This record gives sequence, structure tokens and C-alpha cells, in this order.
Amino acid sequence: MIKWCVATLLISLSVRSWQSDLPSKIDKILQDPCFSSASVGVSVLDLTTGQTLYNLDAEKALPPASTLKIWTTAMAMEVLGSDFQFKTELTASGTIREDTLFGDIVIVGGGDPTLASQYFDDNLDQVLHHWVTKIRDAGISHVTGSVIADASLTSPDLIAPTWPYQDLGNYYGAYHSGLNVHDNQFFLRFKQNFQEGTKVSIDAIYPEVPDLQVKSLVRTGPPGSGDQAYIMGGPYQEQRYVQGTIPPGSGTFRIKGSLPDPGKFLSYHLMQRLQDVSITCQGGSISTAEPVPLQNNLQLDVWHSPSLQEIATVTNQRSVNLFAQSLGITACQQGDFEDLSSYWEGQGIELTGVRTNDFAGLAQDNAITTKSMIQILSWIHSDAARFEVFRSTLAIVGQSGTLSSLLKNSRARGHIYAKSGLISGVRSYAGYIQRPDGHWIAFSVLTQNPSCSAYVVRKKLAQLMETMYLST
Repeated sequence: MIKWCVATLLISLSVRSWQSDLPSKIDKILQDPCFSSASVGVSVLDLTTGQTLYNLDAEKALPPASTLKIWTTAMAMEVLGSDFQFKTELTASGTIREDTLFGDIVIVGGGDPTLASQYFDDNLDQVLHHWVTKIRDAGISHVTGSVIADASLTSPDLIAPTWPYQDLGNYYGAYHSGLNVHDNQFFLRFKQNFQEGTKVSIDAIYPEVPDLQVKSLVRTGPPGSGDQAYIMGGPYQEQRYVQGTIPPGSGTFRIKGSLPDPGKFLSYHLMQRLQDVSITCQGGSISTAEPVPLQNNLQLDVWHSPSLQEIATVTNQRSVNLFAQSLGITACQQGDFEDLSSYWEGQGIELTGVRTNDFAGLAQDNAITTKSMIQILSWIHSDAARFEVFRSTLAIVGQSGTLSSLLKNSRARGHIYAKSGLISGVRSYAGYIQRPDGHWIAFSVLTQNPSCSAYVVRKKLAQLMETMYLST
């Protein structure tokens, strides 16, 4: 009995010591000159006891960058369910007589962001081959109409209006459509040279993007400069230019761009693949954001996405903006919410100063507080089953996702589950820490405009997260 009391006292003293030491240790990190010019918000909460362990400007609204994806994926999993699957339908609209479809082949988009995605097992060739087989199995050798991509499920009005123009033409700026394919991206390949400042020509665009024209203003950069090329152009804009630099070399160098019109891209490639096997389409390929009226509809195929939990895992661990936009828009449509803020306000989250203008965190006019983030993390944790499923979607420090290279040699490795965020001038982290004493800690860190490089800020914030874990 005495031994038990002594052990309990020692544990109690250890916890109190940790609680008293943690603020000073965090303060010391944040007093670094790196943060002298920065706006910083930090909140740390012991979810086991409900005790606030640290707060710094918890009510200051700052850009969340991609940590906003926590809000989006948690909402989507609650509204749609972790087993939810998107679907894309292939239909024959019209009448089939003998081997002729008197009508159209219609691809009806269901908002699936994973169709022919690099992040999952299928690819564009597999999807097209599967659909061509389904069309042939239906006995169709001739189509009097067109191959139509129906992207009407999501209005173009929902394209995030405040995403930076510099981002829109690049793969991470791909917008969500009612019909997505191939991660809504294409590849642009350059011929390298060794002379710094020399213009670089385009070697290839693949897969083929119908009617796309790209002008290169790219030049050769210094050795080790990496990819500094940006494709300029927005949704539905088929004339684009690319500027910046690529590293010197004797081979080729590839960057990724966003598709101007994913539906047009998909209908074109399906039509081309049909022609390859001598199935004629008299009307060509079409993409539309208006609903296509179907006549004598014959459903040829339904393509299902992976589960929402799998999609949310890629969204959080790989920080895929397209996936976040798709999950957020779909959840709001089916749950009849206007946006992220209206959903979380309904869950009792304090949103003073909060602005959410997209679902991915790419909009630079987003603003949240660490207080609001901690409240959402607490809400997720309040249900054990929900917490277990959601936590599995987050990257793990030193092990997986965007955090795999962070703190690999630290004792904190494998004990921090979080989402990172990075846009121009902003670095953020939010998530959970599993402490050795069994307590779960929720934390949120927002920084804007520090005076040091993004690389240095990353190291210092990694030290901060490590301190949260080790201070015991």
C-alpha cells in the first residue's frame, strides 16, 4: 500500500513538473529571432484531463494552409460516412438496333476525385479499356451521336475564387469538377540544357490534352535550383504559358499541370480509344456542365471509388487539394451546408474571426484560430470510434505521409499524428500526440511571415512538437 502511494505521488509530481515546464520550453523555442517578425498562435490541450497546457494568442485568426484539411475530412467522414463511395456511370442514351447506337455514349460524373488517380490502383488506360470492353459487350460498333462527359453534378461556380493565379495552372491547383479524371492533371516535359539563362523548349505534353496550347518562357536555372517552373492559366483556359526555371541537364525534365476541362479530356480519350478498336462516333466528343437528358438509358457500367476513409487518408497524408475540394463540396451538397464554417458552427465550434473560403487550405484569405482547431480536434476525440478512424487518416511523424522525414531519430517518432500546412509565408501543424503516460494531447500551431526560411521554420516547429512529447 505504501509503495502504491509513493508511486502515485511520484507520477503526480512528474505530471505537475511537466505541466509547469512545458510553457517555458515552448516560450524558449518561440523566442527565437526566426519568429520575431511572425504572427504565431499555439494551443495545447490534454484531452484526458481537459486541462489547457499552453496557449499563445489562441484567438488570433491566421491562415491555416493545409491543416484546414482536418476540418474538411472530419466533416466529410461524419456527413457521408467512412464507407461512402463515389460513382461514375457509363450509359448508352438512345436506341440500339443491330450494332448501332442511335444516340450518345454519356459519362455521368459523380464527383469522384479518384477516377484513374495515381494514388490508387487504377489508371487512365485501365479505365478506358474497361469502358471500351463494356461498350463492345453491349454490341455497339457504331454511335450516331457523341461521347459526352456530363460534369453537371458540380457547378463551375464552386471553383474556389481566391486561389492564387500562380497556382491554378499547376497540378496542386487543379479544380474539382462534377467529372474528375487522372487527378485532373497532365505532364509537361522539357528538353534540358546546361547554359544558365538559356530558353528551354517543350518536348512533349502527355497524355494528350485536346486544344491545349502551352508557350514556354522557361529558362535554365543554376545547378541545384530544382523545379521553379510555373504553368500560368486557370480553369477552362486552353492557352497557357509556363515561366520560371528548371535545373540544367542533358536529358528531360517533367512538371505537372492542371487540366483546363477534365470532362473534355476524358470524353476525348474515350472517343479516341473507341476509334482504335473501329467503333465509330459520328458526333465527336463533348463536355458539358449542364445535365444531359438521357433517352432509353442503358447503363453500361458503374465505376466505384475507394472508400471515403481511404480517400481521406490520401488527402491528409499526401495533402491532395483536389481530394479535399471534392470531399468538402460533396459533403456540403449532401448535408445541405453552405461551407465548412456553417457545418462546424452547427457542432458548437467557436468561429470568431474564422473565414473558410475553400476546403483545401490553398486560399490565402482563409483564417482560423488555434482555439477553433483545438475544439474540432476535441470534438473528433470525444467519440472513441470516430477518433480511431479519423486518427488513422493522419500522417505519423517519422513514419508516413508528409511527416515521414520529420523527427525520424527522435523518441517522438511514431507518437505524433498530425497534418502539416505550407503556403507562401505560412507554416502550420495540428493533430494529436500520444504521450507515454497514456494521455492524448491535441495541439495546433499557426505561424505567418517568420523571418527565416520555410526549411528552418519546419525544423523549429518539429522541435516544438518533439518538446510536447518529451517533456514528461
